[in-house]
Amino acid sequence: MSSDVNTKNTVKENGDLQSEMDDKAKELEINLEEIELPVPPDGGWSWAVLLGSFICMFCVDGLSFSFGVLLSDLQTSFECTTTKISVASSLIVGFTLISGPVVSAVSNILSFRSLVLVGSGISFCSVLACAFVYDVNIFIVLFGFVTGTSYGMIYLPAATIVSQWFAKLRATATGISMCGSSIGTAVYSAILPKLLKIYSWRGCMAIMAAMSLHCFAAGCLFIPLRDYQRGHPVKKSEMEREAQVEDASSKPKNGLSDARFRRSVTSNLGSVAGSGYLKHADTDPESSTPVLLKVPKLDRGDPLSHRVPNFPASVVKDLLESQSIHGSGDMVRIQGIEKHQPPMVGLSTVNRVVGEVLSHQDHSHPQSSRRRTVSVEPSPGASVYVKTGGNQLFASAVSLRPIADAGVHVNSSIRREIVRKLEREMDLPANRKDFFYSASMVHVNEYVSSSNVNEYIRSVTKIGAGEIEEEGTVARPPNHVVKMLSELFDFGLLRSPTFLLLLASSVFGLLGYPVPYVFLSDEAQTLGYSSEASANLLVYLSSVNTVGRVMAGVISDWPCTDALFVNNAALIISGVACVVLPLMPSYNGHVAYAVTFGLAIAAFVSLRIILLVEMLGLERLTNAFGFLLLFQGLAFIVSPPILASFYDLLKSYNYTFILGGASLIFSALLCFPLRPILRWERRRRGEVVPPHESGHCIRLVRHIRDRFTV
Repeated sequence: MSSDVNTKNTVKENGDLQSEMDDKAKELEINLEEIELPVPPDGGWSWAVLLGSFICMFCVDGLSFSFGVLLSDLQTSFECTTTKISVASSLIVGFTLISGPVVSAVSNILSFRSLVLVGSGISFCSVLACAFVYDVNIFIVLFGFVTGTSYGMIYLPAATIVSQWFAKLRATATGISMCGSSIGTAVYSAILPKLLKIYSWRGCMAIMAAMSLHCFAAGCLFIPLRDYQRGHPVKKSEMEREAQVEDASSKPKNGLSDARFRRSVTSNLGSVAGSGYLKHADTDPESSTPVLLKVPKLDRGDPLSHRVPNFPASVVKDLLESQSIHGSGDMVRIQGIEKHQPPMVGLSTVNRVVGEVLSHQDHSHPQSSRRRTVSVEPSPGASVYVKTGGNQLFASAVSLRPIADAGVHVNSSIRREIVRKLEREMDLPANRKDFFYSASMVHVNEYVSSSNVNEYIRSVTKIGAGEIEEEGTVARPPNHVVKMLSELFDFGLLRSPTFLLLLASSVFGLLGYPVPYVFLSDEAQTLGYSSEASANLLVYLSSVNTVGRVMAGVISDWPCTDALFVNNAALIISGVACVVLPLMPSYNGHVAYAVTFGLAIAAFVSLRIILLVEMLGLERLTNAFGFLLLFQGLAFIVSPPILASFYDLLKSYNYTFILGGASLIFSALLCFPLRPILRWERRRRGEVVPPHESGHCIRLVRHIRDRFTV
């Protein structure tokens, strides 16, 4: 009898063991530490990307800002007023800017390369169609609206992709890219008068349509950064080792920093305690590493959702003030050993992605995504973190285990697809706070306070934000296009007096900015100068503007640069130049005006983004840039027609230039009280300015180090 019982027990144990082995065989682990953010290489293929960006700027702004050379011929051909034909010039630039926010949102589902290729094709067709148009209204729609929108699909990706490939050399690379705009304007302005004599303006349109196809070739250079780094693992590993060395040298040598960290975490963990991610403490006496807290298992009942247990706030505080809790920035480790860098992807995001992949794998059973299929939970021995001030779990590795009788097989192909989608999730523009930042990095506090580029990239990337609902369940897959548009146009920013003043300044600046580009050539012809000599004024302006952009890039790279002072000086100088132009009717006087305006206005264009970050911070840059593109585009649309109407009424461009100059000067005057208003606004919100925001020495040291470690 006893023997039979032992035999049954042995069989049962063997069966349980076999069942456990079968479960382990079905289980698949994903190491989330291997899924990292791509780091800008500052070299290699980066220079090819920079060349593509330069070509795009050359073609887009070359045509847009040399339109003034065609103004007289178009007016004669269509037998319309200057005001009427200037609408085409205003619309092409205006819609290039206005379409920027929409294009940036769409870039979450289409790559930069795809956007540029589509934009190039549309612009080619629309500009070519303009050559066969005999109605001015159709010309305005095709050249202004259609071409402007397609140029927006080229311009924004070309401007922002440079910042993805450059970090330490971002200011230099952006300066080179932006020079394509002024060089393109100079080249177009120089050759258009000669082409007009040979082919007329219709032939010029056909030639410029062909030039737009160069953007198609340039867009082919815009390969995704992650694809490039897959083929260059050696360089990536070198950057990781550099990050580890720098981080190790910056760790505290005593317990004071840890104690301060715990106190700061305690004060910010109200929402964590309320959501109840932490369950109870447990220690393992046989291990040198304490098992800090048990991690809640994800709900096996739903592959796309999980619940979290309640946890008293008082216990959270006790745990954080004990010596068991370990922190890394805004992450608290609750299980496993300390990692060099906490994982970036939360379990809620992994849950959602796994559900999406599995639902696409089985198209024959559309209801399969709603059934209990696979559980996702931290792997045994994985390091698990919880984000302070939130309710998300982060694990260094997760295990996927099919639920019994679900009929789902988790294999390596599914794992690869999950990893691919997680990588795509990490690379989305909607997750980057510095997506629009294209200036020197020494003015970004997040960069200066980071020990290396990889740490900075992690600090400005937020993945899966807002995926967990208040009751602790994972929300449905987010629409990243809608998410980015809502961030771009968050109207809460319009309650900031600082931003409203900066926005008003930008609008008045854009009212005066297009004056010489649209009217200078035609104004010179009204004074009796030849069409070729008049067009050369734009060549001089754009050539000097190229030098000015390079100088502005160098100046912005100085840590002690006062961007606000340089911006105000540039606006005042360019505004005064416009106002005094009617007093200098000679050709030499016009050349002096073109040189002065081109050199001064370059700083206004180059430093605007630095001003936004200085006044509002990188956290609100996307929001601010969305409104800035919208209102600047609207300003550019209304400016040329309004200013051209003075010529139609008075038959003189004097008032056009005077009003344009006055607008630039007023734009500078609006910027003078920016800093006092910013200080008042921060005091009203109870904010404290961090010491490093005024630490020029720290920025200088970081600037020098970057120059020697590129």
